[in-house]
Parts: sequence; C-alpha cells; structure tokens
Amino acid sequence: MGLTNLIIGALLVVTAAFAPRALLVSKWAAALALLPLVDLLLLLRYVFGEDSYRGGGISRWDAYTSPGGATGPLFVVTAFVLLAGAGLIVVAAFRQRPRRVRVATAVTGLACVFLVTVTVIAFAVN
Repeated sequence: MGLTNLIIGALLVVTAAFAPRALLVSKWAAALALLPLVDLLLLLRYVFGEDSYRGGGISRWDAYTSPGGATGPLFVVTAFVLLAGAGLIVVAAFRQRPRRVRVATAVTGLACVFLVTVTVIAFAVN
C-alpha cells in the first residue's frame, strides 16, 4: 500500500509540473482523476481488510483505535480529500482550464503522498 501510494502521488505531482499544455486542455486530462480513485480503493482495501498482525478475521478498522478515536475521522477526511481532488481534476479538465488542472493535480498528488501515508501509518501502529 505504501509504495503504490507514493508512486501515485509522485505521478500526479510530476504530471502537474511537467505535462504540456496541450495535454491539460484535452479530455484525456480527466483520466488523471483515476489515480486518486485507485489510491482510495487501495486504502479502503487496506483499512477494511484483515489485519495480518492480529489475525482472526478482524479488520484494521476494528483493530486500531487511538486516544480520542482519531483514526476514524482521519480516514473519512482522507477519503473526502481524494474524492474531491478527483472531482476537481475532472471538472477542470472538461472546462479546459490547464492551470486549474495543474493545481488540482498537484494538490491531490501531495494529499496522496502525505495524507494517505499518515492514514496508513495510523492504521498500522499499535
């Protein structure tokens, strides 16, 4: 999960930085929105999948709690940010706003790198 997440985040940030304007004004730019959605699906599988450390069929969602229960809200915020980022990329691409595509892609990529990584760590530490 961790390496895939970093690769997805890096792809988004690099695309935002170096993609030619012609690509960003095409409808193909909307395909960039698939990357945060894939990251979200992998995160869902990770959080709600069986915790291999504890075993017995318990999911990480049920196994890991933190003081004050911060892992649940962290997961919800992370899922919302990834969905919102994907939506912003699609909207900017279909309105053919290359600068907004760059910004939405870069911010979503940084959210993948930092926010998803923190969420994965939160559901992995004892």
